[in-house]
Amino acid sequence: MELFTLVFLSAAFALSLYYFILQGRKNRYTARSWGFGITAIVLIPFGLAWAATSFGEGEPTAAYMGIFIFSGLGVVFGLLTLRSLKSGKDPSAEPAREGAQTSTTKVGVTIALIALIGIAAILLPPALGLKRVTGILDNQASVKQLVEQKVLSDEALPRVIKKMLAYETLYSEDPETLKERMMQSMFSGVSPEEMVRLFDQVLPEQDRLALLDQAASSVNGWLTNDEAYPQMTLEPGRYFSRLERDPEFVMRWIYKNFSLPPMADTTVAKFQAGEFSDTFDQYMGTPPDSIKDMVIAPAARALQKQLAGVEIPAAVDLADQLKDQATPEEMLGYKSAVKRVFGAFAWLWVLPVFLIIAALVIVFMTKRPWVKWLAITFLCLGSVGNLMINPLRDIDANVYTLIETASEQAPAPALALLFYITPVLLDHVGKLLIPLMNGLLISGLVLLAVVYAGPIKAGFATLKHRLTHGKRTKIEAAESL
Repeated sequence: MELFTLVFLSAAFALSLYYFILQGRKNRYTARSWGFGITAIVLIPFGLAWAATSFGEGEPTAAYMGIFIFSGLGVVFGLLTLRSLKSGKDPSAEPAREGAQTSTTKVGVTIALIALIGIAAILLPPALGLKRVTGILDNQASVKQLVEQKVLSDEALPRVIKKMLAYETLYSEDPETLKERMMQSMFSGVSPEEMVRLFDQVLPEQDRLALLDQAASSVNGWLTNDEAYPQMTLEPGRYFSRLERDPEFVMRWIYKNFSLPPMADTTVAKFQAGEFSDTFDQYMGTPPDSIKDMVIAPAARALQKQLAGVEIPAAVDLADQLKDQATPEEMLGYKSAVKRVFGAFAWLWVLPVFLIIAALVIVFMTKRPWVKWLAITFLCLGSVGNLMINPLRDIDANVYTLIETASEQAPAPALALLFYITPVLLDHVGKLLIPLMNGLLISGLVLLAVVYAGPIKAGFATLKHRLTHGKRTKIEAAESL
């Protein structure tokens, strides 16, 4: 629906502009009428297009603001145009003013061309960038590869966890209990290699990637079918049971990687006497080296006993979990919104391209020098585009700013994902836009040099003559001395 609306608005805009130019040339509008009319023709559909895309993205406030600010201002300029046409028409019987009217018409057409090219230059970089990002996120294989490389692989996951813990410390509320703060601090100090050793016992890389494949297929299927909820079953019990399979490994891992406080002397004395406890908390301290090997087996039994008391469901159905969070109608609404946003972003580039084509058509229709206007178009697109994509040249700084901005709304795991995934997406956008905008800028400069080749050559000749004459004058002055 959004795509149809944008195409309809673009067609209406082009026809309105074409008709206005024809009537302006025929009736010899004044410069004021040209300015008011073209401004109205540009602003009214622009505000409506803004509203269509904002509604598609689920942002009604932005949509109403677009209608009120842009389209509303366009209506005001439209009323001013009608008033100007009623009071400012020049009699067609005055041949003495025909040249002035022709000049006014040219000014009006020039204003229209500048407006078209300027709006297209502003819209083109974000439209192409959103298309590139949408293309990546809408492709199941590319999403899986991105998440695998930047989040779930043995190389990436420890970094993500450490970044998540750092963001919890920086932006989240402090843990309620001392034990939670200690666990957070201790786990943040574990080396990546040791984290991988623990993952291999509970959820090794191949299992994580299998879950990723299952999740990607589930989401993709949900977006393409008529079901209200995505269908996916998790088996946390199977992974949790792996901790119970080798509790001695877990205890050795804890004593190696966690900086626990020293074990109490009374507890050490009991353990040395062979009096071991079944309470796991008794072992959450660093034992002396003399009894560490002796403590491992009873500590593992205490851990196994504690784990046995934890209730972990064997399977969790994602649809059942979501039913408690959202109704089927709400889920279908979310699905529809996602489809609309992806569809709008994928085709938003049509609008600036259409504006560029409309400007070039007007150039040919009004018999203007097409090479000159093509140079102006390329130069405007390249220069404005380079200004707009300048943040892509310093991705790290902009990601840092993004994290700070989102820190109050997003939890620490989401911030960690933003930190590692956003640079990849921005890099893809930069690889598309930076060469394109530089190419447009260079092409515009080259075409401009071709258009003004005569004046440029004359300018160089004049400069050369002045330098030669100045040098000759200095030589003659030196010889006269």
